[in-house]
Order: sequence, then structure tokens, then C-alpha cells
Amino acid sequence: MEGRPYKIRLLISLGASIITSWPQSNIWRKTLEALDFLVCIDRQLTADAAYADIVLPSTTYYEIESYMVYGPIFRIRERMIESVGEARNDFFILSELARRLGYGHLYPQNEEELISRVLKESWFTTDDIRAAGGTVQIPTVMIQYKKWEKGLLREDGKPGFETPSGKFEIASSILEEHGYDALPIYSEPGEGPLSQPELAKQFPLVFNSGARLNVDLHALHHSIPRIVKGTARPYCND
Repeated sequence: MEGRPYKIRLLISLGASIITSWPQSNIWRKTLEALDFLVCIDRQLTADAAYADIVLPSTTYYEIESYMVYGPIFRIRERMIESVGEARNDFFILSELARRLGYGHLYPQNEEELISRVLKESWFTTDDIRAAGGTVQIPTVMIQYKKWEKGLLREDGKPGFETPSGKFEIASSILEEHGYDALPIYSEPGEGPLSQPELAKQFPLVFNSGARLNVDLHALHHSIPRIVKGTARPYCND
């Protein structure tokens, strides 16, 4: 807001309504108003779009051909309808921008190039997958139980776990060997009920925020399929 260390002049917002997604919406309205240039790429008019100099309509999943990955299964996502109006795949909006900046050779410029790029390190080609009905699958091993009894968890092949003792260690002997506490030690927060009991009387609730995996359930092109080279051949899934 103060332009420190420098003024932000341009913003490209792709699929993100900052005003409605982040707290203190008034601050974000002022931020967008202060920009020299704002581009919004989205499938619907967001609150941000009211401040945009240019709104670029992006396609829905029904209007593009892409791919989906389910564990060992790779499937081509088929286009259901042609793009409506001037809507374009948001991925290719960015790749076109890269092309005009001189970096187009680093990014797929169409759907065929995109799928081919994804399959580059696999033994499948786009033609293989289409010939197999749009779906292929790599060989998988059935899940095994009680791996510790079969020596499947240790590099030496012996039964047990990959620990110095070979046992499931609640108290970590590795941490202890390096001078750390073998068991986790609880540290009272700076504003906890023990460290500041008077404050806790006024604010009795303690907020805990645990670790969070960044799992994308809605992103389209983030996941690179784990299809490695081998001897299997594609087949059709019914």
C-alpha cells in the first residue's frame, strides 16, 4: 500500500477472487484500485473483475481436452463441447503470453503438445492411449500387509523396521544419538494458560493449527503422472 520497497504496478489474477477469498476485503479493493493495470482470467465475473482493465474468459473442463491421473491410471479427458464465445484454456493463455515474451518454446502451445509433454518420460504415446480407448494403466503390485514380518521395510531384507533396533520406535534412538530428546517435548506457547494465566481467564480458548498437506483436488495441470518406462503395454479399461 505504501509502495515499499517498490510500487506493484501490474497484476495477473488467474482463477482467484482476492477480494472475496482473503480477509480485510477493503484493503484488497484499495490495492486493486492502486494498480496501473489488472488482468483477470476466470470462468465467471469475480469481484476482482470489477477493477480489471482486461477480463480474459477461460474455458471450463467441458470445453478442453486434457488428462487425469488416478494412481497408475492415465486417462485423456475428452472435450464435451466447443469453447463458448472467446473463451480459451487458461493454461494456453499463459503459454501464449510466454510465447510473446520469447519463452514459448518452453511451454506447450496446444492440447496435443501438452499431453505429449506429460507422457514424455513414459513408454506411452498419445496415439497409444487413443488406440486403447483413452485410458492406459501401468502394472501395479497388490498391497502387502505385515511388511515388517517379510523383511520388506529394511534394506538388509531382515524382518523388522528400518530403525537401529529393528523395532517400531516410539522413542527415537536416532534423535537421542544426535543429542536430541528421544520423545517430543511439549513447549508452552507464549500466550498459553500456564505462561499467562491471567490472560487465559479473559481469552480461555487456545487455537491449534496442525500441519497441512498441500493436496490439489481441483487443479488441472499440477499433477505429473508417475508413469515410468517399462515393458507393459497399454490396454483399454472398461
